[in-house]
Amino acid sequence: MKIRANILVVDDDPAMLDLISYSLRRAGHKTSTASTWDEVVNYINLANQNNKPYDIIILDLMMPGRSGYDMLRSLKIILHPLPPVIILSALSGIDDAVRALELGAVKYITKPATPEKLLSTIREVLRSHSPR
Repeated sequence: MKIRANILVVDDDPAMLDLISYSLRRAGHKTSTASTWDEVVNYINLANQNNKPYDIIILDLMMPGRSGYDMLRSLKIILHPLPPVIILSALSGIDDAVRALELGAVKYITKPATPEKLLSTIREVLRSHSPR
């Protein structure tokens, strides 16, 4: 059985947002894309108003203005419960991965990642986190 998820993708690269969103939609998921913190907050508020909270958030760390780390800290404050957060970042250092996981991310994937890698990670996260 395929699990369909409502996924928020946060990245400052429009081409990356398009590629990820396309791959996720092809796999049957619903996606929203944001490139700034303000867009993230707007999408979260809209999803909550429609009673369709996000099942997963995919988050880049290297963002202009507000880093992915800062966004993750803020998401923990405004979302209860925090949906699983998957970090998708060009930062490949162990320290970056440990820091993100300590802040609450459930998975850390380095770019470039194939659509297959991202989709298998999403399936794994959906299976391991109980539905709302």
